[in-house]
Amino acid sequence: MRPLRWAALALVVVSAAPAFAEEAAKAPIKSAFGPGERSKFVVSYLGVPAGEFELSVGMLMKRDGHEVWPILSVAKTEIPIYTINDKYVAFWDPRAQQHVGTDFWIDEKKQKRREHVYMRRGEGKALVKRALQGEPLTEQLYDVDPAALDVSCAVMWLRNVQLEVGKTYSKPVFTGAVAFTMSAEILEKTKVMTKWGEKPAWKVAVFTQFAGQLAQKKNLTAYLATDNLQNLLKVEAEFILGQINADLVEFEAGRDFSRG
Repeated sequence: MRPLRWAALALVVVSAAPAFAEEAAKAPIKSAFGPGERSKFVVSYLGVPAGEFELSVGMLMKRDGHEVWPILSVAKTEIPIYTINDKYVAFWDPRAQQHVGTDFWIDEKKQKRREHVYMRRGEGKALVKRALQGEPLTEQLYDVDPAALDVSCAVMWLRNVQLEVGKTYSKPVFTGAVAFTMSAEILEKTKVMTKWGEKPAWKVAVFTQFAGQLAQKKNLTAYLATDNLQNLLKVEAEFILGQINADLVEFEAGRDFSRG
């Protein structure tokens, strides 16, 4: 009878597994940000306003079989030596806290191209499709860390971490062409001047490995709010092409998922 009992138990477990998996997939979402959030920044080059950057979180949708929030970034600058008019969508799985893929429409220095990234996490791969405007897409497969995020998802991931002064938080990042580890060291809890006056903020030194004119001369400095949203307030960066700052000028909170 004992073998029959174990067989029956195994049958019950196997039969229940899909239901357990489905239930896990529908687990409550806990997040510092949510759909409807919108942030707008003024971008300055060498102290002169030269463009804007807007980031917004969209409603739950499906991408490659995952339920995701699309995180839309739109950047426009008129920096004489580096004009940008980019649209970038990162697909963020808010339950698994994972990057699923990206769609990128690039218009930089009068050259237009598009790029699409599909994360194959189980294989440790990323499939990238890219093309110049008017040309067919080509495909390339990259080896990536299964935990890799893109840059925008890495920032959002950091917002979901309970930050502490003196600690460093790191995540592998894949940009669509380059893989590196992004590290964020919490330097201090301070105050930063914003459009709305002084705000308490985490001062964060961020290490990246961008290339070309966007290569950093030193770690960029980011300021995150110290409240439960931990949203980005200001960025200061010194690149090869010069000093670039981004200051928050508009903010609308999205749906509250901070309590799960």
